[in-house]
This record gives sequence, C-alpha cells and structure tokens, in this order.
Amino acid sequence: MPYKDILYCSVENAIIRKKDGKMRNPVGIRTIAEKLGIAPCTVSSVLNGNARKRRIKDETARRILEECKRLNYVPNQLARSLRDPRTMMLGTVFADLRNDWAARILDGVRIAADRNKMLPMVMSHEWDPVRERKGIEMLLRFRIDFIITIPLPECVETYSLVRAR
Repeated sequence: MPYKDILYCSVENAIIRKKDGKMRNPVGIRTIAEKLGIAPCTVSSVLNGNARKRRIKDETARRILEECKRLNYVPNQLARSLRDPRTMMLGTVFADLRNDWAARILDGVRIAADRNKMLPMVMSHEWDPVRERKGIEMLLRFRIDFIITIPLPECVETYSLVRAR
C-alpha cells in the first residue's frame, strides 16, 4: 500500500505530510515532464487525450502514461478548472441531515453525482441563517456547478448571489 505512511493531507495547500514529518508536493505534470525530459504541454496533451491531434509519437505517449502510473499521478481538478469553467462539483445545503428525507435526497444526489462524474459537497446550517449564508458563499468560492437546497425563508435573498452567477 503506497500511502500507508500518510498522516495528514491538506487540500488548502496541496501538501502531504509523511510519518517522518517531511512534506512533499503531489506529483504534477511538471514533475513528469522533468523526469522524462519533455515539455509540460506534451504531458498535458497526452493526459487530455490529444496526443494524436498534437502529433505526439506513440512511444512518447506510452512513456508519459507509464511514468504517471509509476509516480501515482492524480490529475489536479483545481488546476483543470482554470481552463474549464466546470468544477465538476455539486453542492447541497440543508438545515438538518439527521432525518429520513435528507438521507433520501442525499442518496439521490450521490447517484446523480456518480453518473455525471461529479464530487458532491454536503453542508448543513442547522437552521442558522448565518451558517447558511457562509455555506453558500463557500460553495460559490469553489465555483460549484450546481447547488441543491431548501433555503430558510429569511435567507432567500442570499440566493441572489447564486442567481447572479
């Protein structure tokens, strides 16, 4: 198991801390390009399925894919969202997640997210309008593609932020 020594992973700064206390950045396309002595745009083209269109040799594409597998490369969705306006994230904001209807709705959200290769983000405001507004603002900062919610009556105005987007 390659990740047995990971204690902590922080999404905020994309750094992984190992048991020995040292930190390292996850593997990116630049790392792969440096290891192979090629341009990062070549790695990017292969990983995005554009090798033939960009006339990249099959041997080069094979080497890139092998290196990605060897280094356990995982695409950076945040970096990808700089180019593609879709974040592939779906947000839910509910008052209470402890009842049956919330579980049924979230199960449907999970199924829809899986079908569309999206990441569901779940937030609960516990009937607090301030928490609801902060939750919506957080989802908007992540450039979420969809928000599913039942707004509190006193927070309907908060959703004008969503409509304005």
